[in-house]
Amino acid sequence: MCPVRLSWEDPRGETRFAQVKCVDVSQSGMRIECPVPVAPGSRVLLNAERIHISGAATVKHLARFGGKYILGVELAAKAGENTAAARAAGREQPAAPEHTPPEHILKE
Repeated sequence: MCPVRLSWEDPRGETRFAQVKCVDVSQSGMRIECPVPVAPGSRVLLNAERIHISGAATVKHLARFGGKYILGVELAAKAGENTAAARAAGREQPAAPEHTPPEHILKE
């Protein structure tokens, strides 16, 4: 599990922060262990420096697991979209944040 910094706006409009753990990652999303619930549909910002993923995501699933919560989040840009190959092919998304985890982290 790798550490992830998460921020979001709660229902009252207040910005919240949490240090969470990435349990699993794919090209389109992440499974995150969080100490507090974040409602499905919430837009979050995340930063996982160890696996080189940062940017916006949307919470798609929420499940309680013991005293913690498991969030399923969908990344706003797919992992690998801004790779050198995508840039060379003219498919780069210039406004999207870098989402290029190491190959051993990616799971289909």
